[in-house]
Amino acid sequence: MYRLPYGVEHGQNTGSKQPAPVHLRSGAARLSSFPAPTSQVKARSLTKNVAQLRVQQQQQVHQANLQKSRATTSMSGRRSSAGTEGGPSTPSLGYVGAAKPAVDLMRPIVSNVLQENEQVMKSLDPRKDVVVSFMELCRSLVPDDMCVRVFDGLSSQANQLADTMSKSPAEFWRVWTLFCPALVEFSESSPVFESVVYLFKRIGVLMGEADPVLTQQLMTDVGLPSLAPLLIDSAGKREPLCELVYTYTQPAVLSRLGVLRVLKEAIDKLPVYIACLSYFAPLELQAELLDEHLLDHYMYYALVALQSPQPKIRVAGLSILVTVTSSSEEHSMNVLPLLPSFAELVHDRWWEVQAQLLLLASQLLHHVATRENAQPQDEETVEALLLIINRLFGVPSTSKIVLQVGLCALVRNLRLYPSLLPAYLAVLLRQPAGLRQRLLTKADVPPPRRLAYVMGTSSRLYDECCISEHWPAVEVARTLAGQGEASQLAHFEPEHLEVLMGCLPEPDADLDEDWLAVFEKVKAYVFVALVDPALHHGATDVVRRFWLCRPQGAALRAIEASKKTLLQTLRINYGDTGHTRVHESDLLDFLREMRDAGGAIAEMLQAVVDQFRESHNVEFQRSSLENLFE
Repeated sequence: MYRLPYGVEHGQNTGSKQPAPVHLRSGAARLSSFPAPTSQVKARSLTKNVAQLRVQQQQQVHQANLQKSRATTSMSGRRSSAGTEGGPSTPSLGYVGAAKPAVDLMRPIVSNVLQENEQVMKSLDPRKDVVVSFMELCRSLVPDDMCVRVFDGLSSQANQLADTMSKSPAEFWRVWTLFCPALVEFSESSPVFESVVYLFKRIGVLMGEADPVLTQQLMTDVGLPSLAPLLIDSAGKREPLCELVYTYTQPAVLSRLGVLRVLKEAIDKLPVYIACLSYFAPLELQAELLDEHLLDHYMYYALVALQSPQPKIRVAGLSILVTVTSSSEEHSMNVLPLLPSFAELVHDRWWEVQAQLLLLASQLLHHVATRENAQPQDEETVEALLLIINRLFGVPSTSKIVLQVGLCALVRNLRLYPSLLPAYLAVLLRQPAGLRQRLLTKADVPPPRRLAYVMGTSSRLYDECCISEHWPAVEVARTLAGQGEASQLAHFEPEHLEVLMGCLPEPDADLDEDWLAVFEKVKAYVFVALVDPALHHGATDVVRRFWLCRPQGAALRAIEASKKTLLQTLRINYGDTGHTRVHESDLLDFLREMRDAGGAIAEMLQAVVDQFRESHNVEFQRSSLENLFE
């Protein structure tokens, strides 16, 4: 049983008062909806909280300085005025000094953009500041591209805004309450929403560099109470908002746990909190903070999620486990004992549960195979994990999307677990052409390609890769050839040729004995494809790859092995079979190209054409092959 530290499990009161949540409403949630008295009370409360933190921190700094001074007095006759040689050991919470109001910094930026649109300028309320009036109109009147330019302009000056807010925390509250309604009113797919999130994140990063303690306190006092309702109601906004929260949180385990505790109390809905944890977990991994305390926290709630009647929460729980297993071999070993808890989810009908289950099983298989110290129970563990994969891969009702996720996840395990190859290849061949070709084509976009397979607000993004860059190519090609022989396949379909082409090494790579053995098995299918209109161009690429390969000895063997098969192909193409044939001009163009390569290829083609004329003269007379060697 995973015990939750710091009273999180039971939601114990920590003794600190939390500010009343600022409930955001779509449309009406404007700055004007916050009455002036409430604003003043909130600002005074925030100032009081910061003042208390400042006193506490000054006491801590003073105590630390006393201890350090005792240790350094014997080495130096003087101390720096700040108590340490490098200045204060901890940043002060809120500088005492003049701070230019944030609205004064933002006003010229907003005005410069808005003045380009006469209609917007006429609609601004002259009784209000231009920044406030802009926010009241941005949803209904100001074009989205103009809103984005405003927020991008503010982001470019985020260093000045962050400086002002660090000096005067009340300014942070004013800016937050001014722009936070935009997070409610614009959808997560809106560029305006993205630009507002980016602005808040820039401010958080810069404030965190100057004063991390103050920055985190402002998020817990001001940010979380207003973000909690949005996290509850808008599933599609959870991931960017969770990233926003952690931008203001110190990269330390206790700080993260403290913020998570406050967030859990603010949300007060366990399923929503678990969903948020699934987005926080990768951020812990990026910051390398996933120690035993945070691990216990995430593992506990993941286990709770697996038992949830809500499929989306089960997805969140599995997603947490996927993140944990991806972090290290040690952490993945902590997940293995939960195998009985998630193995039964193989019968779950929710597509995304199945997709996450394939991701989890794949990662665990990889860690079991690559860890240094094998365990006696590893064989049983591997068998159970392979059973999950074979069950999902072997059921016709499994969604094509789930299979696409599985193909990407498992490709790196094919070398470690060759027994996966037949099922893997069978699934790949059955995928719709569009999905399969995406996996076999090198995309212009650098990896990872994160895709949402289902439209909606709660579907997660999945990494899609070019599998041919990761699989054991010759083993896949050998399996393809073996399956063709075993099933007595009459001819290749487009999907077979696509997979074979995806296996072939780059032109500058040498072909060894294994590849020549593959060619021997697939050459009949390839040469028949050469005269198939739908497969001709792909088949020419395959033939060209072997006839022109390196080293020369391998090419000579491939050319010699092609004689009989090419002769049979010409007979089929010019015979009375009734099959649809490729245009003769296309076939002759390819043969001329190969003839012009000279050497052994030209000699072989001459010999095959001569034999075709002698042995099958009727078919030869139907052709234009006599023009090939005029």
